[in-house]
Amino acid sequence: NDGVKDATVKKAQTESETITFVFPNESDVNVTVTTGNAANIEATSATLSGTYEVKNAEVTEAGFEYKVSTASSFEKITSTSTTSPFTADVKALTAGTEYTYKAYVKTAEDAVYYGEEKTFTTQEAKEIVVTTEKPTDITITSATFIGSYVAGNEEVKFIGFDLKKDKE
Repeated sequence: NDGVKDATVKKAQTESETITFVFPNESDVNVTVTTGNAANIEATSATLSGTYEVKNAEVTEAGFEYKVSTASSFEKITSTSTTSPFTADVKALTAGTEYTYKAYVKTAEDAVYYGEEKTFTTQEAKEIVVTTEKPTDITITSATFIGSYVAGNEEVKFIGFDLKKDKE
């Protein structure tokens, strides 16, 4: 096959006629990629979106390249879909940081087409706020402790109380 696709064959009518193959040329391939706006922007994650229109090509991969805006190189994340529109959730971002991103699609011919670059800024990290109430139902061997928290943007990995005995 040698990478040749979709040729139109004009069949020869006699032995002396020439067989002509007509192939779409590169100018017949048209891929337009549009980078969408980032959504669901949190302190450490965001959802990126893109669309594309394609003529005479098969899209085999769609996704995004992104980076901290001041960085020199992009990281790549592939969408789970190759149809338009497409999205990808980017995680493990740094809070309060500007990111640059662009959508891309790759065709069966290994050609890559990009949308325009856009930026978004992740939310600032919020501190965990812990409130401890006065213990209730105090007896010589037990007490009920009441506390609450607002998690902010950090994952809460442990909840409990730290107790110590007063000096006598």
